[in-house]
Amino acid sequence: MKLRDIIALVAMFVVAIVGKGLGIWADGGDGPSPRRPVPEDSRPDIRRELPPGWKDNAGSSEVRPLVPAPVPSEVHVRVPKKGPSSGTAFSVDAGGHWLTARHVVDGCSDVLIVVGPRRAMRVARVFSHPNADVSILATGRGAPPLAVMRSLGRVRDGFQFGFPKGKPGAVFSTFIGSTRLRSQGRYNTLEPVYAWAERVRVPSYQGSLGGLSGGPMVDRSGAVIGVVQAEAPRRGRIFSAAPKTLLAAFDMAGISIATAAAGRPARDDLNRTDFPRHGKTLMQSLTVAKVVCRV
Repeated sequence: MKLRDIIALVAMFVVAIVGKGLGIWADGGDGPSPRRPVPEDSRPDIRRELPPGWKDNAGSSEVRPLVPAPVPSEVHVRVPKKGPSSGTAFSVDAGGHWLTARHVVDGCSDVLIVVGPRRAMRVARVFSHPNADVSILATGRGAPPLAVMRSLGRVRDGFQFGFPKGKPGAVFSTFIGSTRLRSQGRYNTLEPVYAWAERVRVPSYQGSLGGLSGGPMVDRSGAVIGVVQAEAPRRGRIFSAAPKTLLAAFDMAGISIATAAAGRPARDDLNRTDFPRHGKTLMQSLTVAKVVCRV
């Protein structure tokens, strides 16, 4: 064999080895080709700078994997004896009406809405749905309201804002199905609800989202499609009231549905990367506020 033929063979061998190492050779079998990214690697990077005043204690917020799982036909929650606590409420009209979860304010001797570092507004009256974990609060002062949808529509993404663990927070979740929520204990209710899989929470931390109860569940336009009522922390599930339950509560409290639907101007671009900033704006305007229960 001539020298030039030996050199050519050696060159072909080197190219093959280097090319294999760089991953530019396609897999001829049924498996994934090295040319194609692993699906998990193609997810958009949602790490971001947090809004001023929001500290991410865990360093960064990562997308939690969506684990498809059947939604049980009925979810059971206990409503224990009421003690001093805090939750979330949000404005639904300029006349001083707020929506929250019933378990946040039921059994309280005094309910306050926090309007400043050392200021709170007393709730004059509480209207509780007789068969749902939803209440409407009446105060003497209103805030810019959120619009409330009449139905869930074709929604895939949901965004929740409130005060988990008593601190400002926001959650992005994905719709996974409908079920029924049975509350037993201090009061007993059975209602249709929607189940969501938690994907991102800001600030990022482990454990319960307690304190987010009563906060708004909104769609990409920023309109309300539910109220946060319960969670299943181990599975990363959040449960929210159905829009028809909210409309029934409005009727009981004498609130015009047309008024409740004419809230904050809608937007079309709320997404999983900028939703914390939207939540911060809602809290700064007191559209979303902390509720304190005294017993």
